[in-house]
Amino acid sequence: MNQQLREAVALDQRGNLPAAIAAYCRLLSREPDNVDALFLLGRAHCQQGQFELAVDHLRKAISLNPRHVPAHTLLGVASNRLGRPQDALACFERALAVDPHFELALINKGDALDALGRHAEALAEYDKALQVDARNVVTWCNRGTALESLGRDAEAAGSFERALALNPNLAEVHFNLANVLQRLQRYEDAVRHYRRAVALRPNLALAFVNLGRALTSLSRWQEAADSYARALKLGASSPQLHDAMATVFGQLGRYDDSLASVDKVLAIEPNYATALNRKGPLLLILGRLDEAREILERAIAVDPRNTDNYLTLSFVKRFAPGDPQLAAMERLVADIDSYSVEDQIKLHFALGKAYRDSDRHALSFRHLLQGNALKRGQVSYDERPAIESLDRITTVFTPELMRAKSGHGNPSSQPIFIIGMMRSGTTLIEQILASHPQVYGAGERSDFKLAVEKVAGPADNPQLVPALTPAQLDDIGSAYLAGLAEQVKGAPRFTDKMPANFTYAGLIRLTLPNARIIHARRDPVDTCLSCFSQLFQQPLNYVYDLGELGRFYRAYERVMAHWRQVLPKGAMLEVQYEDVVEDIETQARRIISYCGLTWDDACLAFHKSDRLVATASAVQVRQPLYRSSVGAWRAYRGELKPLLQALGQPAA
Repeated sequence: MNQQLREAVALDQRGNLPAAIAAYCRLLSREPDNVDALFLLGRAHCQQGQFELAVDHLRKAISLNPRHVPAHTLLGVASNRLGRPQDALACFERALAVDPHFELALINKGDALDALGRHAEALAEYDKALQVDARNVVTWCNRGTALESLGRDAEAAGSFERALALNPNLAEVHFNLANVLQRLQRYEDAVRHYRRAVALRPNLALAFVNLGRALTSLSRWQEAADSYARALKLGASSPQLHDAMATVFGQLGRYDDSLASVDKVLAIEPNYATALNRKGPLLLILGRLDEAREILERAIAVDPRNTDNYLTLSFVKRFAPGDPQLAAMERLVADIDSYSVEDQIKLHFALGKAYRDSDRHALSFRHLLQGNALKRGQVSYDERPAIESLDRITTVFTPELMRAKSGHGNPSSQPIFIIGMMRSGTTLIEQILASHPQVYGAGERSDFKLAVEKVAGPADNPQLVPALTPAQLDDIGSAYLAGLAEQVKGAPRFTDKMPANFTYAGLIRLTLPNARIIHARRDPVDTCLSCFSQLFQQPLNYVYDLGELGRFYRAYERVMAHWRQVLPKGAMLEVQYEDVVEDIETQARRIISYCGLTWDDACLAFHKSDRLVATASAVQVRQPLYRSSVGAWRAYRGELKPLLQALGQPAA
């Protein structure tokens, strides 16, 4: 290497590329065939992003020395950057024809093949490069990307992990690995790598988006909301991101925020089907029933095969013959075999309601039978142990046990438990109470069951109760209150209307002796028919067969008869739904008095309350009381023989 070339290289190595380029050019003006100078000048132009100039000099170097492997390789890199992948591939192949083990050419050939969609061939080149140097981080990263493209995610994860073992501070590799782990449903591991990626690169917005998705899969809703909010702050914005935010807010019970996110989606794409499908149920929960109906009809126009919209519309609309949405459902049911079983179920339940509205009871019940039969085929319900579990409650909670265990528990009088069968009027009672200024309506909660499990073990095993110590009884009551403290925010009273808490009435008395317990009762056949007509979100596996439903109801009645015997007098108030419908004021005053509250006229205007209602009764409790639901089962008497027989009632 002559002196002038050494000086130019020194400038190059110090990073003074403009000066180095000028020095190379001066040398080439005197020595135009200096291959080293041509190559180094081409490399300097590449580093400056001047790829066309680089190509000219590299081609000349190769013409002077066709076996110049680095020049072939660098010409391939420049060609690739100029959007000429086929030319680049040819350059790498010429380099490897001279030196099959030239690592940089192997890696870049793999990159070129990967860009051309030839992922298996790219993988082979990366594997050859690793035989040359198994510690090359770039090769492991690119190999992982090729494996992703081939759908071999488990192997891709292994490649990314090898790269991170060599250099743990690569944000994009943590991000790529997290994406693979999320597809493999290894959500906890994915969260860990997303968090590492954003720790290394705090402005990596897409990592916050995908972190939110992984957290959503883990039902860590608040963390997901925080992650999505960070992505939005960094400038990420898309219909999909706002829709994901809507999902998370809905799970957190922040329905106004969820609706706001949906509206942001629709501001970007007015006919975004997923957002339209989501907006109707949100408006229903928020009590904006007319708007809900309008948006659901619009959603059906945009996405006419989406059965969720018809089912939700059936909650807020009374159908009449000739209704366009009813006609649309009739067209869909004519092609019902083209739908998934899940969609068939929704369509049958929606049609059951629509035909009931127009008094076509036989047709209505036919669809209810079909929908329930399909749903029963999806669930696992073993009737015998389920009934035995209920009957076991009556053998454990003896009068002697109740006396021996009393005198303990948390003394709070805040909770008002509303228990009973589903569709027995629990939401109506809660709405009356929650209209009182001193009562917070907490809705259906699993907190009591969770408190028992936290302190003592499986809540559905009544045999654990005899062994509970006074301290454990105190702890269960306190754990229950702590779980609700943030939501109820110190309200003097709050309601918990989880109907299934009827199984815990005795334990509620022992752990929260000053809590109120209200048992909602309704005509057995009306209750069961209402359950059979409703497609529940929660797992109520006993409701989809008339016989099983009736036998479960009988077991429930035995449990409630037992509580009447063993609970102290006045420990439980029983409210008959039909009595409330007949004389709302008398029954409302009775409920308010039992809860130790002074009367407030707002309790009679419960249907005007703007509180959120997220249960199947969300529509009914926003309307004045009506009597049409009393004795509604008689229109179906002929079809209800299995239910009536199971209930022990005459079929005629």
